[in-house]
Amino acid sequence: MALSFTGDQSRQAAAALLGLQSLHATRKLVKAGLIETEGSSSRKETCYRTTKMGRSVTEAYADLRAATLPPMLEAHDGWAEKSESAGSHLELVASIYAQAAQVAITRRHQP
Repeated sequence: MALSFTGDQSRQAAAALLGLQSLHATRKLVKAGLIETEGSSSRKETCYRTTKMGRSVTEAYADLRAATLPPMLEAHDGWAEKSESAGSHLELVASIYAQAAQVAITRRHQP
């Protein structure tokens, strides 16, 4: 996986996307051997990629989450039904939103 950052604002946005509190966190990840820089080392454009150890750590974390999440959900009565209901509601909202967008486009082009 490679990430490209261009300029200070883009690096800050990328750090936020990755859940990093600051750009200093990327330095810590590099120092820990979890990610490495790739290509240009200029401050304006820096690319990072995960190392073999970084991939191993993230895969282990994903396995841990996969093992712990289902039992936590199953501990709540009716979670499957509530989840299905929420999914149906989200589909309905998305459909209404699409219809409203179509109406707005149609009205915009009328004299």
